[in-house]
Amino acid sequence: MKICWFISTDKRVSLAVVSEEFEDMMGHQVRVVAKTLFPFMEFERDSDAPGTTVTPSDSLDVRMLDTVAKILNFTYEMRMAVDDQWGTQVDGNWTGMVGTLAEERADVSMMLFWSLARKQVIDFTRIYTSEPFIMITHKPRPQPQHLALVRPFTVELWVAVLVTTLIAGVVLWAVQRAWAGFSGGRGLSVANALMKAWGVIMAVPLTNMPTNLTGQELERICHQDIKTINTSISSSLP
Repeated sequence: MKICWFISTDKRVSLAVVSEEFEDMMGHQVRVVAKTLFPFMEFERDSDAPGTTVTPSDSLDVRMLDTVAKILNFTYEMRMAVDDQWGTQVDGNWTGMVGTLAEERADVSMMLFWSLARKQVIDFTRIYTSEPFIMITHKPRPQPQHLALVRPFTVELWVAVLVTTLIAGVVLWAVQRAWAGFSGGRGLSVANALMKAWGVIMAVPLTNMPTNLTGQELERICHQDIKTINTSISSSLP
């Protein structure tokens, strides 16, 4: 047995007792499961059989593994997972490299990404590398001229605008009709109310405003909303 001092990342010093068998593994053969991922892990398959043994090629993880094997005096046999996958959980069971480790068919894996779910069934060393991922999409292209007016909005949004305009026309007609009933004035017909609402959509200036405050407020709200919509459309045109 050997007493060792360890310094953690938060600068705390701890004392631990380490078995000397980890300093010299007496040529023990370690079972390694791996998957190719350039430039970290490269190998040649020894056969086409699932889970075949492999012959490591010069790569970063292989260099590290050879160095550790030389220091700790062990050999290793490297093979692929039966399904040649990293490892996902399916119906409570793990596939790929994670499953190979969890079922103790291998002692160690090479270049396996950390995740919380995997951490529940296998142990990880400290992270020593990162793999950035970049999303690539097509560059936006100019819209056809005949679609330039309608493409700024989705179909669902255009339908919502048209339905809202129809409802606004009906509400305007109902408000004006109720006002005419109380004041004895002249109300709007349904057709005129719908045309007023449609005129707001088309940014047609109003020639006459309703005389009652409710109708004026309703038309003001409609104009404000349509101004926002028209601004959005204009700013999206090529």
